[in-house]
Amino acid sequence: MSRVGNYIQGTDVHDSMIIQDKVAFVTGGAQGIGRAICEALLKKGAKVIIADIDAANGKLTVSELATEYADNVTFIECDVTNQESVEDTLGKAKDTYGRLDIIGNNAGAMMENDPIGTINLNLCGVMRVAAVAMSYMRADKGGSGGIIINTASLTGVKPSYNCPAYCASKSGVIGFTRSFAMNPDFDLHKVRMNCLCPGMVDTPMIQGVLDEDGKEGRVLNFDRFRYAVNLPQLKPSAVADVFIDLVENESKNGAAMLITVEGPPRDIEFPIY
Repeated sequence: MSRVGNYIQGTDVHDSMIIQDKVAFVTGGAQGIGRAICEALLKKGAKVIIADIDAANGKLTVSELATEYADNVTFIECDVTNQESVEDTLGKAKDTYGRLDIIGNNAGAMMENDPIGTINLNLCGVMRVAAVAMSYMRADKGGSGGIIINTASLTGVKPSYNCPAYCASKSGVIGFTRSFAMNPDFDLHKVRMNCLCPGMVDTPMIQGVLDEDGKEGRVLNFDRFRYAVNLPQLKPSAVADVFIDLVENESKNGAAMLITVEGPPRDIEFPIY
Protein backbone atom coordinates (compact mmCIF):
# COMPACT_ATOMS: atom_id res chain seq x y z
CA MET A 1 0.00 0.00 0.00
CA SER A 2 1.47 3.38 -0.94
CA ARG A 3 0.50 7.04 -0.98
CA VAL A 4 -0.36 8.60 -4.33
CA GLY A 5 -1.50 12.24 -4.40
CA ASN A 6 -4.35 12.78 -1.94
CA TYR A 7 -5.14 9.09 -1.79
CA ILE A 8 -3.58 5.90 -0.53
CA GLN A 9 -3.19 3.34 -3.28
CA GLY A 10 -4.36 -0.12 -2.39
CA THR A 11 -7.09 1.04 0.00
CA ASP A 12 -10.72 0.68 -1.02
CA VAL A 13 -12.57 3.98 -0.67
CA HIS A 14 -15.16 2.18 1.45
CA ASP A 15 -12.60 0.87 3.94
CA SER A 16 -12.99 2.77 7.18
CA MET A 17 -10.99 3.29 10.31
CA ILE A 18 -13.01 2.04 13.27
CA ILE A 19 -13.18 4.85 15.83
CA GLN A 20 -14.61 2.71 18.62
CA ASP A 21 -12.06 2.42 21.47
CA LYS A 22 -9.46 4.53 19.64
CA VAL A 23 -7.66 7.24 21.64
CA ALA A 24 -8.09 10.82 20.40
CA PHE A 25 -6.24 13.96 21.51
CA VAL A 26 -7.87 17.28 20.55
CA THR A 27 -6.20 20.65 21.10
CA GLY A 28 -8.46 23.64 21.62
CA GLY A 29 -11.07 21.07 22.59
CA ALA A 30 -12.81 23.07 25.31
CA GLN A 31 -15.08 25.05 23.00
CA GLY A 32 -16.11 25.80 19.43
CA ILE A 33 -14.92 23.48 16.67
CA GLY A 34 -12.71 21.56 19.08
CA ARG A 35 -15.57 20.73 21.43
CA ALA A 36 -17.76 19.67 18.50
CA ILE A 37 -14.98 17.34 17.32
CA CYS A 38 -14.66 15.86 20.82
CA GLU A 39 -18.40 15.22 21.01
CA ALA A 40 -18.45 13.61 17.55
CA LEU A 41 -15.57 11.30 18.52
CA LEU A 42 -17.22 10.36 21.80
CA LYS A 43 -20.43 9.47 19.97
CA LYS A 44 -18.34 7.08 17.88
CA GLY A 45 -16.98 5.40 21.00
CA ALA A 46 -13.51 6.98 21.17
CA LYS A 47 -11.63 7.82 24.32
CA VAL A 48 -11.00 11.57 24.12
CA ILE A 49 -8.41 13.80 25.76
CA ILE A 50 -9.41 17.46 25.65
CA ALA A 51 -6.23 19.56 25.58
CA ASP A 52 -6.67 23.29 26.06
CA ILE A 53 -4.86 26.25 27.62
CA ASP A 54 -8.14 27.31 29.26
CA ALA A 55 -8.15 24.99 32.27
CA ALA A 56 -11.40 26.31 33.78
CA ASN A 57 -13.37 25.90 30.57
CA GLY A 58 -11.68 22.57 29.83
CA LYS A 59 -12.68 21.09 33.17
CA LEU A 60 -16.21 22.43 32.78
CA THR A 61 -16.49 20.87 29.32
CA VAL A 62 -15.30 17.51 30.62
CA SER A 63 -17.78 17.60 33.51
CA GLU A 64 -20.61 18.32 31.05
CA LEU A 65 -19.60 15.58 28.61
CA ALA A 66 -18.88 13.06 31.37
CA THR A 67 -22.59 12.94 32.26
CA GLU A 68 -23.06 10.92 29.05
CA TYR A 69 -19.59 9.58 28.31
CA ALA A 70 -18.26 8.95 31.84
CA ASP A 71 -14.57 8.02 31.93
CA ASN A 72 -14.13 8.22 28.15
CA VAL A 73 -13.36 11.95 28.33
CA THR A 74 -10.57 13.65 30.27
CA PHE A 75 -8.90 17.07 30.32
CA ILE A 76 -5.20 17.98 30.28
CA GLU A 77 -4.04 21.59 30.28
CA CYS A 78 -1.82 22.29 27.26
CA ASP A 79 -0.15 25.33 25.74
CA VAL A 80 0.70 24.45 22.13
CA THR A 81 3.03 27.46 21.89
CA ASN A 82 5.31 25.82 24.46
CA GLN A 83 7.38 22.78 23.47
CA GLU A 84 7.71 21.46 27.03
CA SER A 85 3.95 21.71 27.58
CA VAL A 86 3.25 19.81 24.34
CA GLU A 87 5.70 17.06 25.22
CA ASP A 88 4.36 16.76 28.78
CA THR A 89 0.71 16.71 27.71
CA LEU A 90 1.08 14.13 24.96
CA GLY A 91 3.30 12.06 27.22
CA LYS A 92 0.60 12.00 29.90
CA ALA A 93 -2.01 11.03 27.31
CA LYS A 94 0.15 8.16 26.06
CA ASP A 95 0.95 6.99 29.60
CA THR A 96 -2.75 7.05 30.55
CA TYR A 97 -4.14 5.18 27.55
CA GLY A 98 -1.12 3.34 26.19
CA ARG A 99 -1.59 4.64 22.65
CA LEU A 100 -2.56 7.60 20.47
CA ASP A 101 -4.61 7.06 17.32
CA ILE A 102 -6.30 10.35 16.37
CA ILE A 103 -4.95 13.89 16.75
CA GLY A 104 -7.25 16.87 16.29
CA ASN A 105 -4.78 19.73 15.84
CA ASN A 106 -7.29 22.49 16.36
CA ALA A 107 -5.99 25.19 18.74
CA GLY A 108 -5.86 28.64 17.17
CA ALA A 109 -6.78 32.30 17.44
CA MET A 110 -7.21 35.47 15.40
CA MET A 111 -4.98 38.29 16.65
CA GLU A 112 -3.65 40.62 13.96
CA ASN A 113 -2.21 42.83 16.70
CA ASP A 114 0.33 40.02 17.30
CA PRO A 115 1.31 38.51 13.94
CA ILE A 116 4.28 36.56 15.32
CA GLY A 117 2.10 35.18 18.10
CA THR A 118 -0.50 34.21 15.51
CA ILE A 119 2.06 32.19 13.54
CA ASN A 120 3.45 30.65 16.73
CA LEU A 121 0.00 29.47 17.84
CA ASN A 122 -1.80 28.63 14.61
CA LEU A 123 1.07 27.16 12.59
CA CYS A 124 3.99 26.34 14.87
CA GLY A 125 1.57 24.91 17.45
CA VAL A 126 0.24 22.51 14.83
CA MET A 127 3.76 21.47 13.89
CA ARG A 128 4.84 20.97 17.52
CA VAL A 129 1.90 18.72 18.31
CA ALA A 130 2.29 16.75 15.09
CA ALA A 131 6.00 16.13 15.66
CA VAL A 132 5.57 14.88 19.23
CA ALA A 133 2.47 12.85 18.39
CA MET A 134 4.33 11.16 15.54
CA SER A 135 6.93 9.88 17.99
CA TYR A 136 4.17 7.86 19.68
CA MET A 137 2.03 7.00 16.65
CA ARG A 138 4.60 5.72 14.14
CA ALA A 139 3.98 2.06 13.37
CA ASP A 140 7.71 1.49 12.90
CA LYS A 141 8.43 2.94 16.37
CA GLY A 142 5.95 0.93 18.43
CA GLY A 143 2.77 2.86 17.61
CA SER A 144 -0.30 1.75 15.69
CA GLY A 145 -0.34 4.43 13.00
CA GLY A 146 -3.40 6.65 12.82
CA ILE A 147 -4.34 10.10 11.63
CA ILE A 148 -3.57 13.76 12.36
CA ILE A 149 -6.17 16.30 11.24
CA ASN A 150 -5.16 19.96 11.30
CA THR A 151 -7.67 22.79 11.42
CA ALA A 152 -6.80 25.27 8.67
CA SER A 153 -9.33 27.68 7.14
CA LEU A 154 -10.88 28.95 3.95
CA THR A 155 -8.60 31.96 4.49
CA GLY A 156 -5.68 29.60 3.92
CA VAL A 157 -6.60 29.57 0.22
CA LYS A 158 -8.66 32.78 -0.09
CA PRO A 159 -6.85 35.98 0.92
CA SER A 160 -8.41 38.47 3.31
CA TYR A 161 -6.99 41.96 3.86
CA ASN A 162 -8.67 41.95 7.26
CA CYS A 163 -6.47 39.21 8.75
CA PRO A 164 -3.22 38.71 6.79
CA ALA A 165 -1.34 37.07 9.68
CA TYR A 166 -4.21 34.66 10.24
CA CYS A 167 -4.30 33.88 6.50
CA ALA A 168 -0.56 33.27 6.48
CA SER A 169 -0.80 30.88 9.42
CA LYS A 170 -3.60 28.88 7.86
CA SER A 171 -1.88 28.77 4.46
CA GLY A 172 1.09 27.34 6.31
CA VAL A 173 -1.08 24.66 7.91
CA ILE A 174 -2.31 23.57 4.47
CA GLY A 175 1.21 23.50 3.06
CA PHE A 176 2.51 21.56 6.06
CA THR A 177 -0.32 19.03 5.81
CA ARG A 178 0.06 18.37 2.10
CA SER A 179 3.85 18.17 2.30
CA PHE A 180 3.78 15.78 5.27
CA ALA A 181 1.39 13.48 3.41
CA MET A 182 3.90 13.15 0.55
CA ASN A 183 6.41 11.44 2.87
CA PRO A 184 7.63 8.33 1.02
CA ASP A 185 7.93 6.49 4.36
CA PHE A 186 4.15 6.25 4.77
CA ASP A 187 4.27 2.47 4.48
CA LEU A 188 6.54 2.49 7.54
CA HIS A 189 4.90 5.05 9.82
CA LYS A 190 1.26 4.61 8.67
CA VAL A 191 0.12 8.02 9.93
CA ARG A 192 -2.16 9.95 7.59
CA MET A 193 -2.49 13.75 7.71
CA ASN A 194 -5.36 15.86 6.38
CA CYS A 195 -6.74 19.32 7.10
CA LEU A 196 -10.05 21.11 7.45
CA CYS A 197 -10.63 24.41 5.62
CA PRO A 198 -13.92 25.81 6.91
CA GLY A 199 -15.38 29.18 6.12
CA MET A 200 -16.58 31.34 9.00
CA VAL A 201 -17.86 29.21 11.87
CA ASP A 202 -20.11 30.35 14.72
CA THR A 203 -17.60 29.92 17.56
CA PRO A 204 -16.49 31.75 20.73
CA MET A 205 -13.36 32.84 18.83
CA ILE A 206 -15.47 34.78 16.34
CA GLN A 207 -17.69 36.18 19.07
CA GLY A 208 -14.59 37.21 21.03
CA VAL A 209 -13.37 39.32 18.13
CA LEU A 210 -16.75 41.05 18.13
CA ASP A 211 -16.30 42.04 21.75
CA GLU A 212 -14.74 45.37 22.62
CA ASP A 213 -11.25 43.89 22.48
CA GLY A 214 -11.84 43.20 18.80
CA LYS A 215 -11.45 46.92 18.26
CA GLU A 216 -7.94 46.69 19.67
CA GLY A 217 -6.51 45.08 16.58
CA ARG A 218 -7.52 41.43 16.50
CA VAL A 219 -8.71 42.22 12.97
CA LEU A 220 -7.61 45.14 10.82
CA ASN A 221 -11.09 46.46 10.01
CA PHE A 222 -13.55 45.88 12.83
CA ASP A 223 -16.60 47.22 10.96
CA ARG A 224 -15.91 45.04 7.93
CA PHE A 225 -15.49 41.98 10.15
CA ARG A 226 -18.74 42.74 11.97
CA TYR A 227 -20.50 42.90 8.59
CA ALA A 228 -19.03 39.53 7.53
CA VAL A 229 -20.18 37.89 10.75
CA ASN A 230 -23.77 38.82 9.91
CA LEU A 231 -23.59 36.57 6.85
CA PRO A 232 -24.56 32.86 7.18
CA GLN A 233 -22.06 30.89 9.24
CA LEU A 234 -21.25 27.21 9.64
CA LYS A 235 -22.12 25.36 12.82
CA PRO A 236 -19.19 23.68 14.58
CA SER A 237 -20.95 20.34 14.17
CA ALA A 238 -20.71 20.65 10.37
CA VAL A 239 -16.92 20.86 10.65
CA ALA A 240 -16.86 17.96 13.12
CA ASP A 241 -18.80 15.81 10.65
CA VAL A 242 -16.06 16.28 8.05
CA PHE A 243 -13.44 15.51 10.69
CA ILE A 244 -15.12 12.14 11.29
CA ASP A 245 -15.31 11.48 7.56
CA LEU A 246 -11.56 12.10 7.23
CA VAL A 247 -10.82 9.73 10.10
CA GLU A 248 -12.99 6.94 8.75
CA ASN A 249 -12.01 7.20 5.09
CA GLU A 250 -8.60 5.55 5.10
CA SER A 251 -7.95 6.47 1.47
CA LYS A 252 -7.65 10.15 2.39
CA ASN A 253 -4.13 11.46 2.96
CA GLY A 254 -3.01 15.01 2.25
CA ALA A 255 -6.56 16.21 1.62
CA ALA A 256 -7.58 19.81 2.33
CA MET A 257 -11.35 19.78 2.78
CA LEU A 258 -13.26 22.95 1.91
CA ILE A 259 -16.33 23.39 4.13
CA THR A 260 -18.73 26.26 3.39
CA VAL A 261 -22.42 27.05 3.73
CA GLU A 262 -22.74 27.18 -0.06
CA GLY A 263 -22.46 23.46 -0.76
CA PRO A 264 -21.21 20.06 0.37
CA PRO A 265 -17.63 19.61 1.61
CA ARG A 266 -15.09 18.91 -1.12
CA ASP A 267 -11.41 18.33 -1.74
CA ILE A 268 -9.59 21.50 -2.73
CA GLU A 269 -7.83 20.92 -6.03
CA PHE A 270 -4.39 22.51 -6.18
CA PRO A 271 -2.35 23.11 -9.35
CA ILE A 272 0.21 20.44 -10.18
CA TYR A 273 3.66 21.56 -11.25
